[in-house]
Amino acid sequence: MTYDGQLEKVILGAALNTETAAQLVASKLSPNDFYIPRHAEILKAIQNAVIRGEPTDTVSIAAKVDEVHTGGPMYLFELVQSAALPATLEHHIQTLRTDAARRRLTAAGERIAQISKNPDLDQSLSQAHELLDSVVGADVSEAQRIDAVVDETLTRFVDIQEGTAPKGLMTGFYDLDRITNGLQPGQMVIIAARPGVGKSTLAVDIMRHLSIGERVPTAIFSLEMSTHEINTRVLASEARVEIKSMRSGTMKKPDWDKVSAARDKLDDAPLFIDDSPENTVMEIVAKTKMLVKRNGVKLIVVDYLQLLKSGQREESRQQEVAGFSRALKLLAKSAGIPVIAVAQLNRTSERDGSPPKPSDLRESGALEQDADIILLLDRDDMKSKDTGGAGEVDVIVGKNRGGETGKITLANRLYYGCFDNLGRAN
Repeated sequence: MTYDGQLEKVILGAALNTETAAQLVASKLSPNDFYIPRHAEILKAIQNAVIRGEPTDTVSIAAKVDEVHTGGPMYLFELVQSAALPATLEHHIQTLRTDAARRRLTAAGERIAQISKNPDLDQSLSQAHELLDSVVGADVSEAQRIDAVVDETLTRFVDIQEGTAPKGLMTGFYDLDRITNGLQPGQMVIIAARPGVGKSTLAVDIMRHLSIGERVPTAIFSLEMSTHEINTRVLASEARVEIKSMRSGTMKKPDWDKVSAARDKLDDAPLFIDDSPENTVMEIVAKTKMLVKRNGVKLIVVDYLQLLKSGQREESRQQEVAGFSRALKLLAKSAGIPVIAVAQLNRTSERDGSPPKPSDLRESGALEQDADIILLLDRDDMKSKDTGGAGEVDVIVGKNRGGETGKITLANRLYYGCFDNLGRAN
């Protein structure tokens, strides 16, 4: 078992020695980082004193701890005698955190070895993922009083007004970005429509703009389209060559030249594709966290949500989809990235001809509840040939948590496998 009792002593001694050191130790470490129980109890007392603005000297802390369990004032004075120098304290703190993480990793590995015998593989993977999360997430900050964090919120407002605040990820569709202010970390975004309207196209468009145009790492988990199909759409839309020409083998030399130029754009483009149709939601969660850590992925797409499987028996399909919805929302928050979930609408709006609304989301009201942004696609040219909206698609922002809703219109370029801002030439 990896631990260093002397290291724990020099850190606590420094905390008892000066108020500045006490604040640093209290903010950087948790009781779980200490292997020796009485050291964990002493840290708790120091943290409580720091929070209350009370003294953290030896006499004050001695009055707050159990003498039997900690050794009382004599032991605390012994700690002060071995206190780390201020110049080395942060190094010692980091070393202690590393040792604690190794202990948690060892314990998690032993537990994973046990649960791997469970015949339900998905359940085992889920539990293993939670255990590994606990290794790296054990020092997550606890709840804070509002007076300690409200100034940070005010600073954000100032930054927004002065134009210095970091922006969300831009989709490349100007009117949509104006309404949403970009896609923010932690958001779950649903793109929904009836089959054939273009929901997957819009999702791939956003990824294409970010990864190829902005060099922002993105990833797609495609349960419907193959890697070849996604590549075809990306190449066609970048080259402005009709997909049917590519698929039918009727491209002319100018088309081949444009496709070749589009291919060159993809060099080093950080766009990752996983087309495994058997991905479960827990596998997507695990793979996403790995992509975020290894490749810096800033956005993922799941296409599409109703094709996901839990790998477990559920009481109803609605309950299963609700579980997917909640898992993806938690993934967005824990990974600190926007998650786009492509989803189908039920047939209600198709039957009555009315524009789609969030309540039309198929199989689960939880999708409407969990989503931060809901984008609903509507094409008049699919409802009637006699329409003034031919060649256009309406994107209805049916929900925008904390922002405005509305409708924007894009140019339909599905023959190139994409949508465009209105006004862009073919």
